[in-house]
Amino acid sequence: MAILIVGLNGKPITLVANEPKRCCVPKQFSSQMSTSNGVKLPDGTTIAIYGYYNYSYDADRGMVGMKGVAFSIPDQQKSNLWIIENMNDGQIYTIDQDSKRCYKGTMPIKPLHCIPDTATYLHSFTYGYDNKQIIGDTWLVKIDQTINYATVSRDGLCVPLTGHIFLQNPAILTAVTTTDFAPNIDDPSIFDIPSEYQSVCLDNKSFTKPLASWWRPFGYVTVKNKKNELEQINGFISCFKCYHVFRYESASGTKHFIEHADRCFPLSSSNPASDERNDSKLVQYKLNQVGFRRKAKLTFKQKNELKEVHAQWICTDFRPFTILEDYGFEHLANMFIMIDAKELLPSWHTVTHNVDDLAAK
Repeated sequence: MAILIVGLNGKPITLVANEPKRCCVPKQFSSQMSTSNGVKLPDGTTIAIYGYYNYSYDADRGMVGMKGVAFSIPDQQKSNLWIIENMNDGQIYTIDQDSKRCYKGTMPIKPLHCIPDTATYLHSFTYGYDNKQIIGDTWLVKIDQTINYATVSRDGLCVPLTGHIFLQNPAILTAVTTTDFAPNIDDPSIFDIPSEYQSVCLDNKSFTKPLASWWRPFGYVTVKNKKNELEQINGFISCFKCYHVFRYESASGTKHFIEHADRCFPLSSSNPASDERNDSKLVQYKLNQVGFRRKAKLTFKQKNELKEVHAQWICTDFRPFTILEDYGFEHLANMFIMIDAKELLPSWHTVTHNVDDLAAK
C-alpha cells in the first residue's frame, strides 16, 4: 500500500509502504507503439496527431527508430513516417516517405532510461486478465521542464508500458502506449538514415515535421557549412515539387502559401470546382491586350550587365534558374517595360554560367 499526500506547495510527498524497486528499461528492445500528441505552435495555433509505429530502442548505440503512420486531427491527413532519434547529439530526423522529404530538428523529449531516485511512486495496477496478468507501477518523473507519468512493468524487465508526458516549452502533451514487446532489435537498419537523405535533410526548428496542411510541399532551406553540417538559411522556405523559394517570417501571411500548396501538392479531398475557381485568377493576358510593345536592341555591354543582374537576382532571392523562362515572368517583365521580354532575358543556361562567374569574383 502506498499513500500520496500533496503538500501546500503543490509538490508530492510520499509516505510509502511496499514501494516497488526502481528499475531501468532493457538496453535493447522492439515493440509496437501508439502515440497521441497535442502541440501548440509558435504562432499560437494548435495541432493534434495520432500515430502507430514499429518502435526500436538501442541504449548502447544511443538510438531510437520508428516507422509507421501518423494522422493529423481533425483533417485526418495521413503521413507515412520514418523517425530516427539520436540520443547522443539530441537530433531527431523525420522522413516523410510519401513526399520523400527529410526534416532535422532537436529532440524536445528524450526517452526514459531508468526510474531515477528523484521519481515519486504513485500507484500500481494490473494488466491482463485471469492468470495472464502483469503488475504496472506508475512513477512521477521530473527532468528539467518535462513531467512524465511513466508506468513500467514489475516483472523484472521494466517494460515501459505507458507514458503521459507534459512539456512547457514548446507546449507539448504526449500519451504513449507500448505493446508487443520483444527484448531484441527486429531491424537494425531502422536506426540508419538512408544515404539519399543524409545531405538533404532540412533543418526544422519544430519538434517534428510541420503539420499545418499548407506546409505539405514546403521545407526550410539549408546549406552545408565549413564543418560539413547542414545549416538553416533563416527567412526562406522552399517547395519540394517546383523548387520555388519563398521569403518566410513569423509575421508572414499564409494565404499565398496555402494557394501554392493547393496548386503544387493538392490534397485528395480538394474540391475540383474550387481549384478551377482558384486557377481562373491566374489567367495570363497577352501584352497586346493591355499596351504596346516595341523591340529592344541592346549593346553588348548592356546585355552583359543584364546577365549579371539576372544572376545576382537568382542568387540573392534563391530563385530557380528556370524562372527566367516562366510564361508569367516574361509577361510581367513585358508589362513593366512595354517591350518584348524575349529580347532581354537570357536563357537559364546562360545565367548558370554567370552565377559561376560571380562566385569566382
